[in-house]
Amino acid sequence: MEILLNNLPKQIPEDCTVSAVLDLFLPKAPTGLAVAVNQSVIPKSAWESHRLKASDRLTIITATQGG
Repeated sequence: MEILLNNLPKQIPEDCTVSAVLDLFLPKAPTGLAVAVNQSVIPKSAWESHRLKASDRLTIITATQGG
């Protein structure tokens, strides 16, 4: 099925979780990630259980240090 990952179309398996998408596209994901699906933040505790649907918009943001 197709989702939008940071506004780019990506093909993922059916019944895929947020955690599985991170493993597919960010296998060495840094700490300090925030994930939103359809503009709703998904807490890290729900990444393993939150199942994506076709056409979902997944946004991944990495925290950065600055000043």
